[in-house]
Amino acid sequence: MRNINVFNMGLVSNALRAMTVGAALFAGAAAGAQPTTYTSPIDITGMRVLVVASAPDRNTGKPVEVPLPLGLLGPKMNQFVSTPLSTQVDRYWNVTPDPKTGKTPRDQACNGPEGIIKQVQDGVHKIGPNFNAYDISCNLVTTGSLLLKQAGSSLYIGYELRNNKVDFRVTTPATCKPGHGTPVCPNDPHFVVTFATELTTLIRAPDVCHIVAESGTVTTSAVSIDGANLAGDLVKLGDDLFLGHKFRGAERAIEAVEKQVPLPLDSNFQELRNSDVCTGKNSSIRRMLAGFRDFDVTVQPSRGILFRMSHVALTAPTVSAPDANASRTPSQPTFTRPMISTNRPVAAPGSSLQVSGQYFPPNLNLSTALPVTMGHGGYGPGSIILGGGVCFGGATELQWGLIGGAPRLERLAGDAQGTCASRFDAANLSPGSAYQFRARDCDAVTCSPWSAQTRATTARANAASGAVTLTMDGASGPTLADKASIPSRRSQAPAGGGASAPGISAARKVTAASNVASAMAAANSSLGSATVSAQGTFVTTVTIPAGASPGAHTIRAVNGSAVAEVGVTVSGSSAGAGAASLMIVGLLHGETGCPNHPIASTATGSPFMLFGAGMDAGPVAVHLDAATGPILGNANARPDGTFCQQMPGVPGNQAGNHRLLAVQNGSVKAQTAVTFVAPSIVH
Repeated sequence: MRNINVFNMGLVSNALRAMTVGAALFAGAAAGAQPTTYTSPIDITGMRVLVVASAPDRNTGKPVEVPLPLGLLGPKMNQFVSTPLSTQVDRYWNVTPDPKTGKTPRDQACNGPEGIIKQVQDGVHKIGPNFNAYDISCNLVTTGSLLLKQAGSSLYIGYELRNNKVDFRVTTPATCKPGHGTPVCPNDPHFVVTFATELTTLIRAPDVCHIVAESGTVTTSAVSIDGANLAGDLVKLGDDLFLGHKFRGAERAIEAVEKQVPLPLDSNFQELRNSDVCTGKNSSIRRMLAGFRDFDVTVQPSRGILFRMSHVALTAPTVSAPDANASRTPSQPTFTRPMISTNRPVAAPGSSLQVSGQYFPPNLNLSTALPVTMGHGGYGPGSIILGGGVCFGGATELQWGLIGGAPRLERLAGDAQGTCASRFDAANLSPGSAYQFRARDCDAVTCSPWSAQTRATTARANAASGAVTLTMDGASGPTLADKASIPSRRSQAPAGGGASAPGISAARKVTAASNVASAMAAANSSLGSATVSAQGTFVTTVTIPAGASPGAHTIRAVNGSAVAEVGVTVSGSSAGAGAASLMIVGLLHGETGCPNHPIASTATGSPFMLFGAGMDAGPVAVHLDAATGPILGNANARPDGTFCQQMPGVPGNQAGNHRLLAVQNGSVKAQTAVTFVAPSIVH
C-alpha cells in the first residue's frame, strides 16, 4: 500500500490541497524557520491545543507562565482546549452526525451521493456496458492518526485514516454470478480495494483574536484494486494485456474523489473572535491585554500545540527628588513676577480684606518633606502609550527611606485609564538627612525592573521658610524719605532771633515726637503674615487698621527678595459713609474677587466684574443707560455698603458707549461710564 494523504488542520489562509503522509505530505522546510518549528511531520495524536500566557517574572524578569485573563476563553474554547485534538477529529469523523444529512462524515464518505460506493459503481461501469459492480461493502476505519507540520504561525495538520477497504464483485461478459459458474463461465471476479482517506485543513493564527480554521478537504488516495479470487486475478491480467488498463482507470477514478466538508473547528475560534474581549466590548479585559503584544505558535510534544500570548517587559520608570543642598536656580527663565490682589478695592477701617498672592518662590519645605516625581515608559523600550498607561490594574511601587536605614514601600495605584502616579510627597522627614528613592511600575500581570536609585538630602530646619510679611503704607502718611527727614532736631528760635520759652520748646518736642510716631505707625501698619505654598501661592485675610485714614493706600507683601504691591482704598470710618461709586474691575490671570484694577471698557458677550461702594445694605439693581432701562443684573450690598458681583455680557448689538447705574429703592445711587467693544477675532 502506498503512502497516503490525511486530514490537515493548519493555521494559515487558503485551503490546503491533499497532503501525502510522510515526506510527500510534509516535505520541505519553511524558509527562515526557527529551531523550535517542526518543518517535518510529527505525530500529535493525543495532544491538545492550548492557549497560554507568559510574562516576565515580577522579581527576576524571566518569562513564566501566568493565568489567562479572566473571561478570555468562552465555554466552547474551554471545551476545545480540554480535549485532545485527535479525539475531537475522531468524534467528528465517526460519531457526530451532520445536522443536514443525518450522517457522519464516515457514512457520507461511503454512502453519500458522491461517496465511494457510487464512485466504484461509476468507475467499473465505465469499463464497458456489461461491466457492473455489485455486493459492494464499504469498511472505513473509525479512528485515525494526526500529523502536523509547522510553517511560522501556520500549522498543517493531517488526519490519516489507513487500511480502508471496499469489497465488490464485477459482472463481465466472460463470467457468471457465484453459483452459476462453469469451467467455461467462471464466477464473477471478486475485488478488494484498499485505499486511504485523508482530511486536510488550514488554521491561521496571527494573534489570539484572529485565529481561523478553514473547512476540511476529504480526499481518497492510494487506491489499490487486488483480485480476491482467480477470476479477479485473470481479469486484472487481461486488463493489463488487452483492456487498455481500464481497471487501472477505475482505480484512478476512485482516487479522484475529493470533497469540501465543514469542519467544526472554526466555531471554537469564532467564539473567541466574537468575544467581548476581542471586539472591545469588555474594555477592561481588552485594556489588560494591551501588554500581551507578542504572539507565537509553538509545538511541545510533551504538552501539545501552544498558542502563546507573551507579555512584553515594562520599561522602568525614572525617579527624581530635589536636593536641598543643590542650587535652586530655575532651569528655565520666568516671565512672571510676584503679584498680590485683594477681593475688593475699597474697605472700611476695621473691616476684613482677603489678600491673595501668586508667582512667589515656591515653598518646598525641603527640611521635612521632599516631592518625588516619576516619569513612566511603556510596553518595551521606546513604546508609546495610547489611551492610558501601564499601571492598569496595578500600581507604581516606590521604595524609599533613610540611606542606611530600613526602606519602606509605597504602593501608588494607577487611575482608571492605567496612568501611573507621577508624584509622591515624602513627608515627616528628618531635617539635614540623606534619603534614597527607587520605583518600578506594575500592571495586573508583571512589573518593570527597578529604576536607578535617586538620592536627596533634606534642608536644615527653618521656621521662617516661605513666610510672607504683609504691611499697609498710608498714602497720606510720611514716605520713607519723609521719615528720614523727621529725626529729633533742636527747636529753632522764632523768627526775629528771639529765644523761645523753654516750656514751649519742650512741649513742641513732645508733640513732634508723638506726631512722628503716629505718622510712622499709620504709614507702615503691620497686617499680619502668610505662608507661601509649594505652588508659590498664598491666601490670607487681613484687617484694615481701625485708625487708617480714608483714601488710597498700598498693601505690600514681602517674602525675602520677592516683593509685590496692590492698591486699596480705605473708605470713611462708618459703614457706607462717603459718596457711592461703581467700578468695572479687570482680573489678571489667577486673580479672584474684585482687585483694584479699574477698567473703562469690556467686550460684548463676555461677563465682567462690577464693584460698588457707598450703597445701603441690601439689594442693588444694575440698569443699562437709565434708571428705567433694562436690568443688566442684581447684587446685594454688604453691611459696609460694598458689593462685588459678576454681570452678564451684553449682546453684540450693544457695542458702543453706555452707562451703568446702581439703583436702590427707585433712586440712582451711583453710575459709571463703560464702552462695550466687539471682541477681536484673530485669524
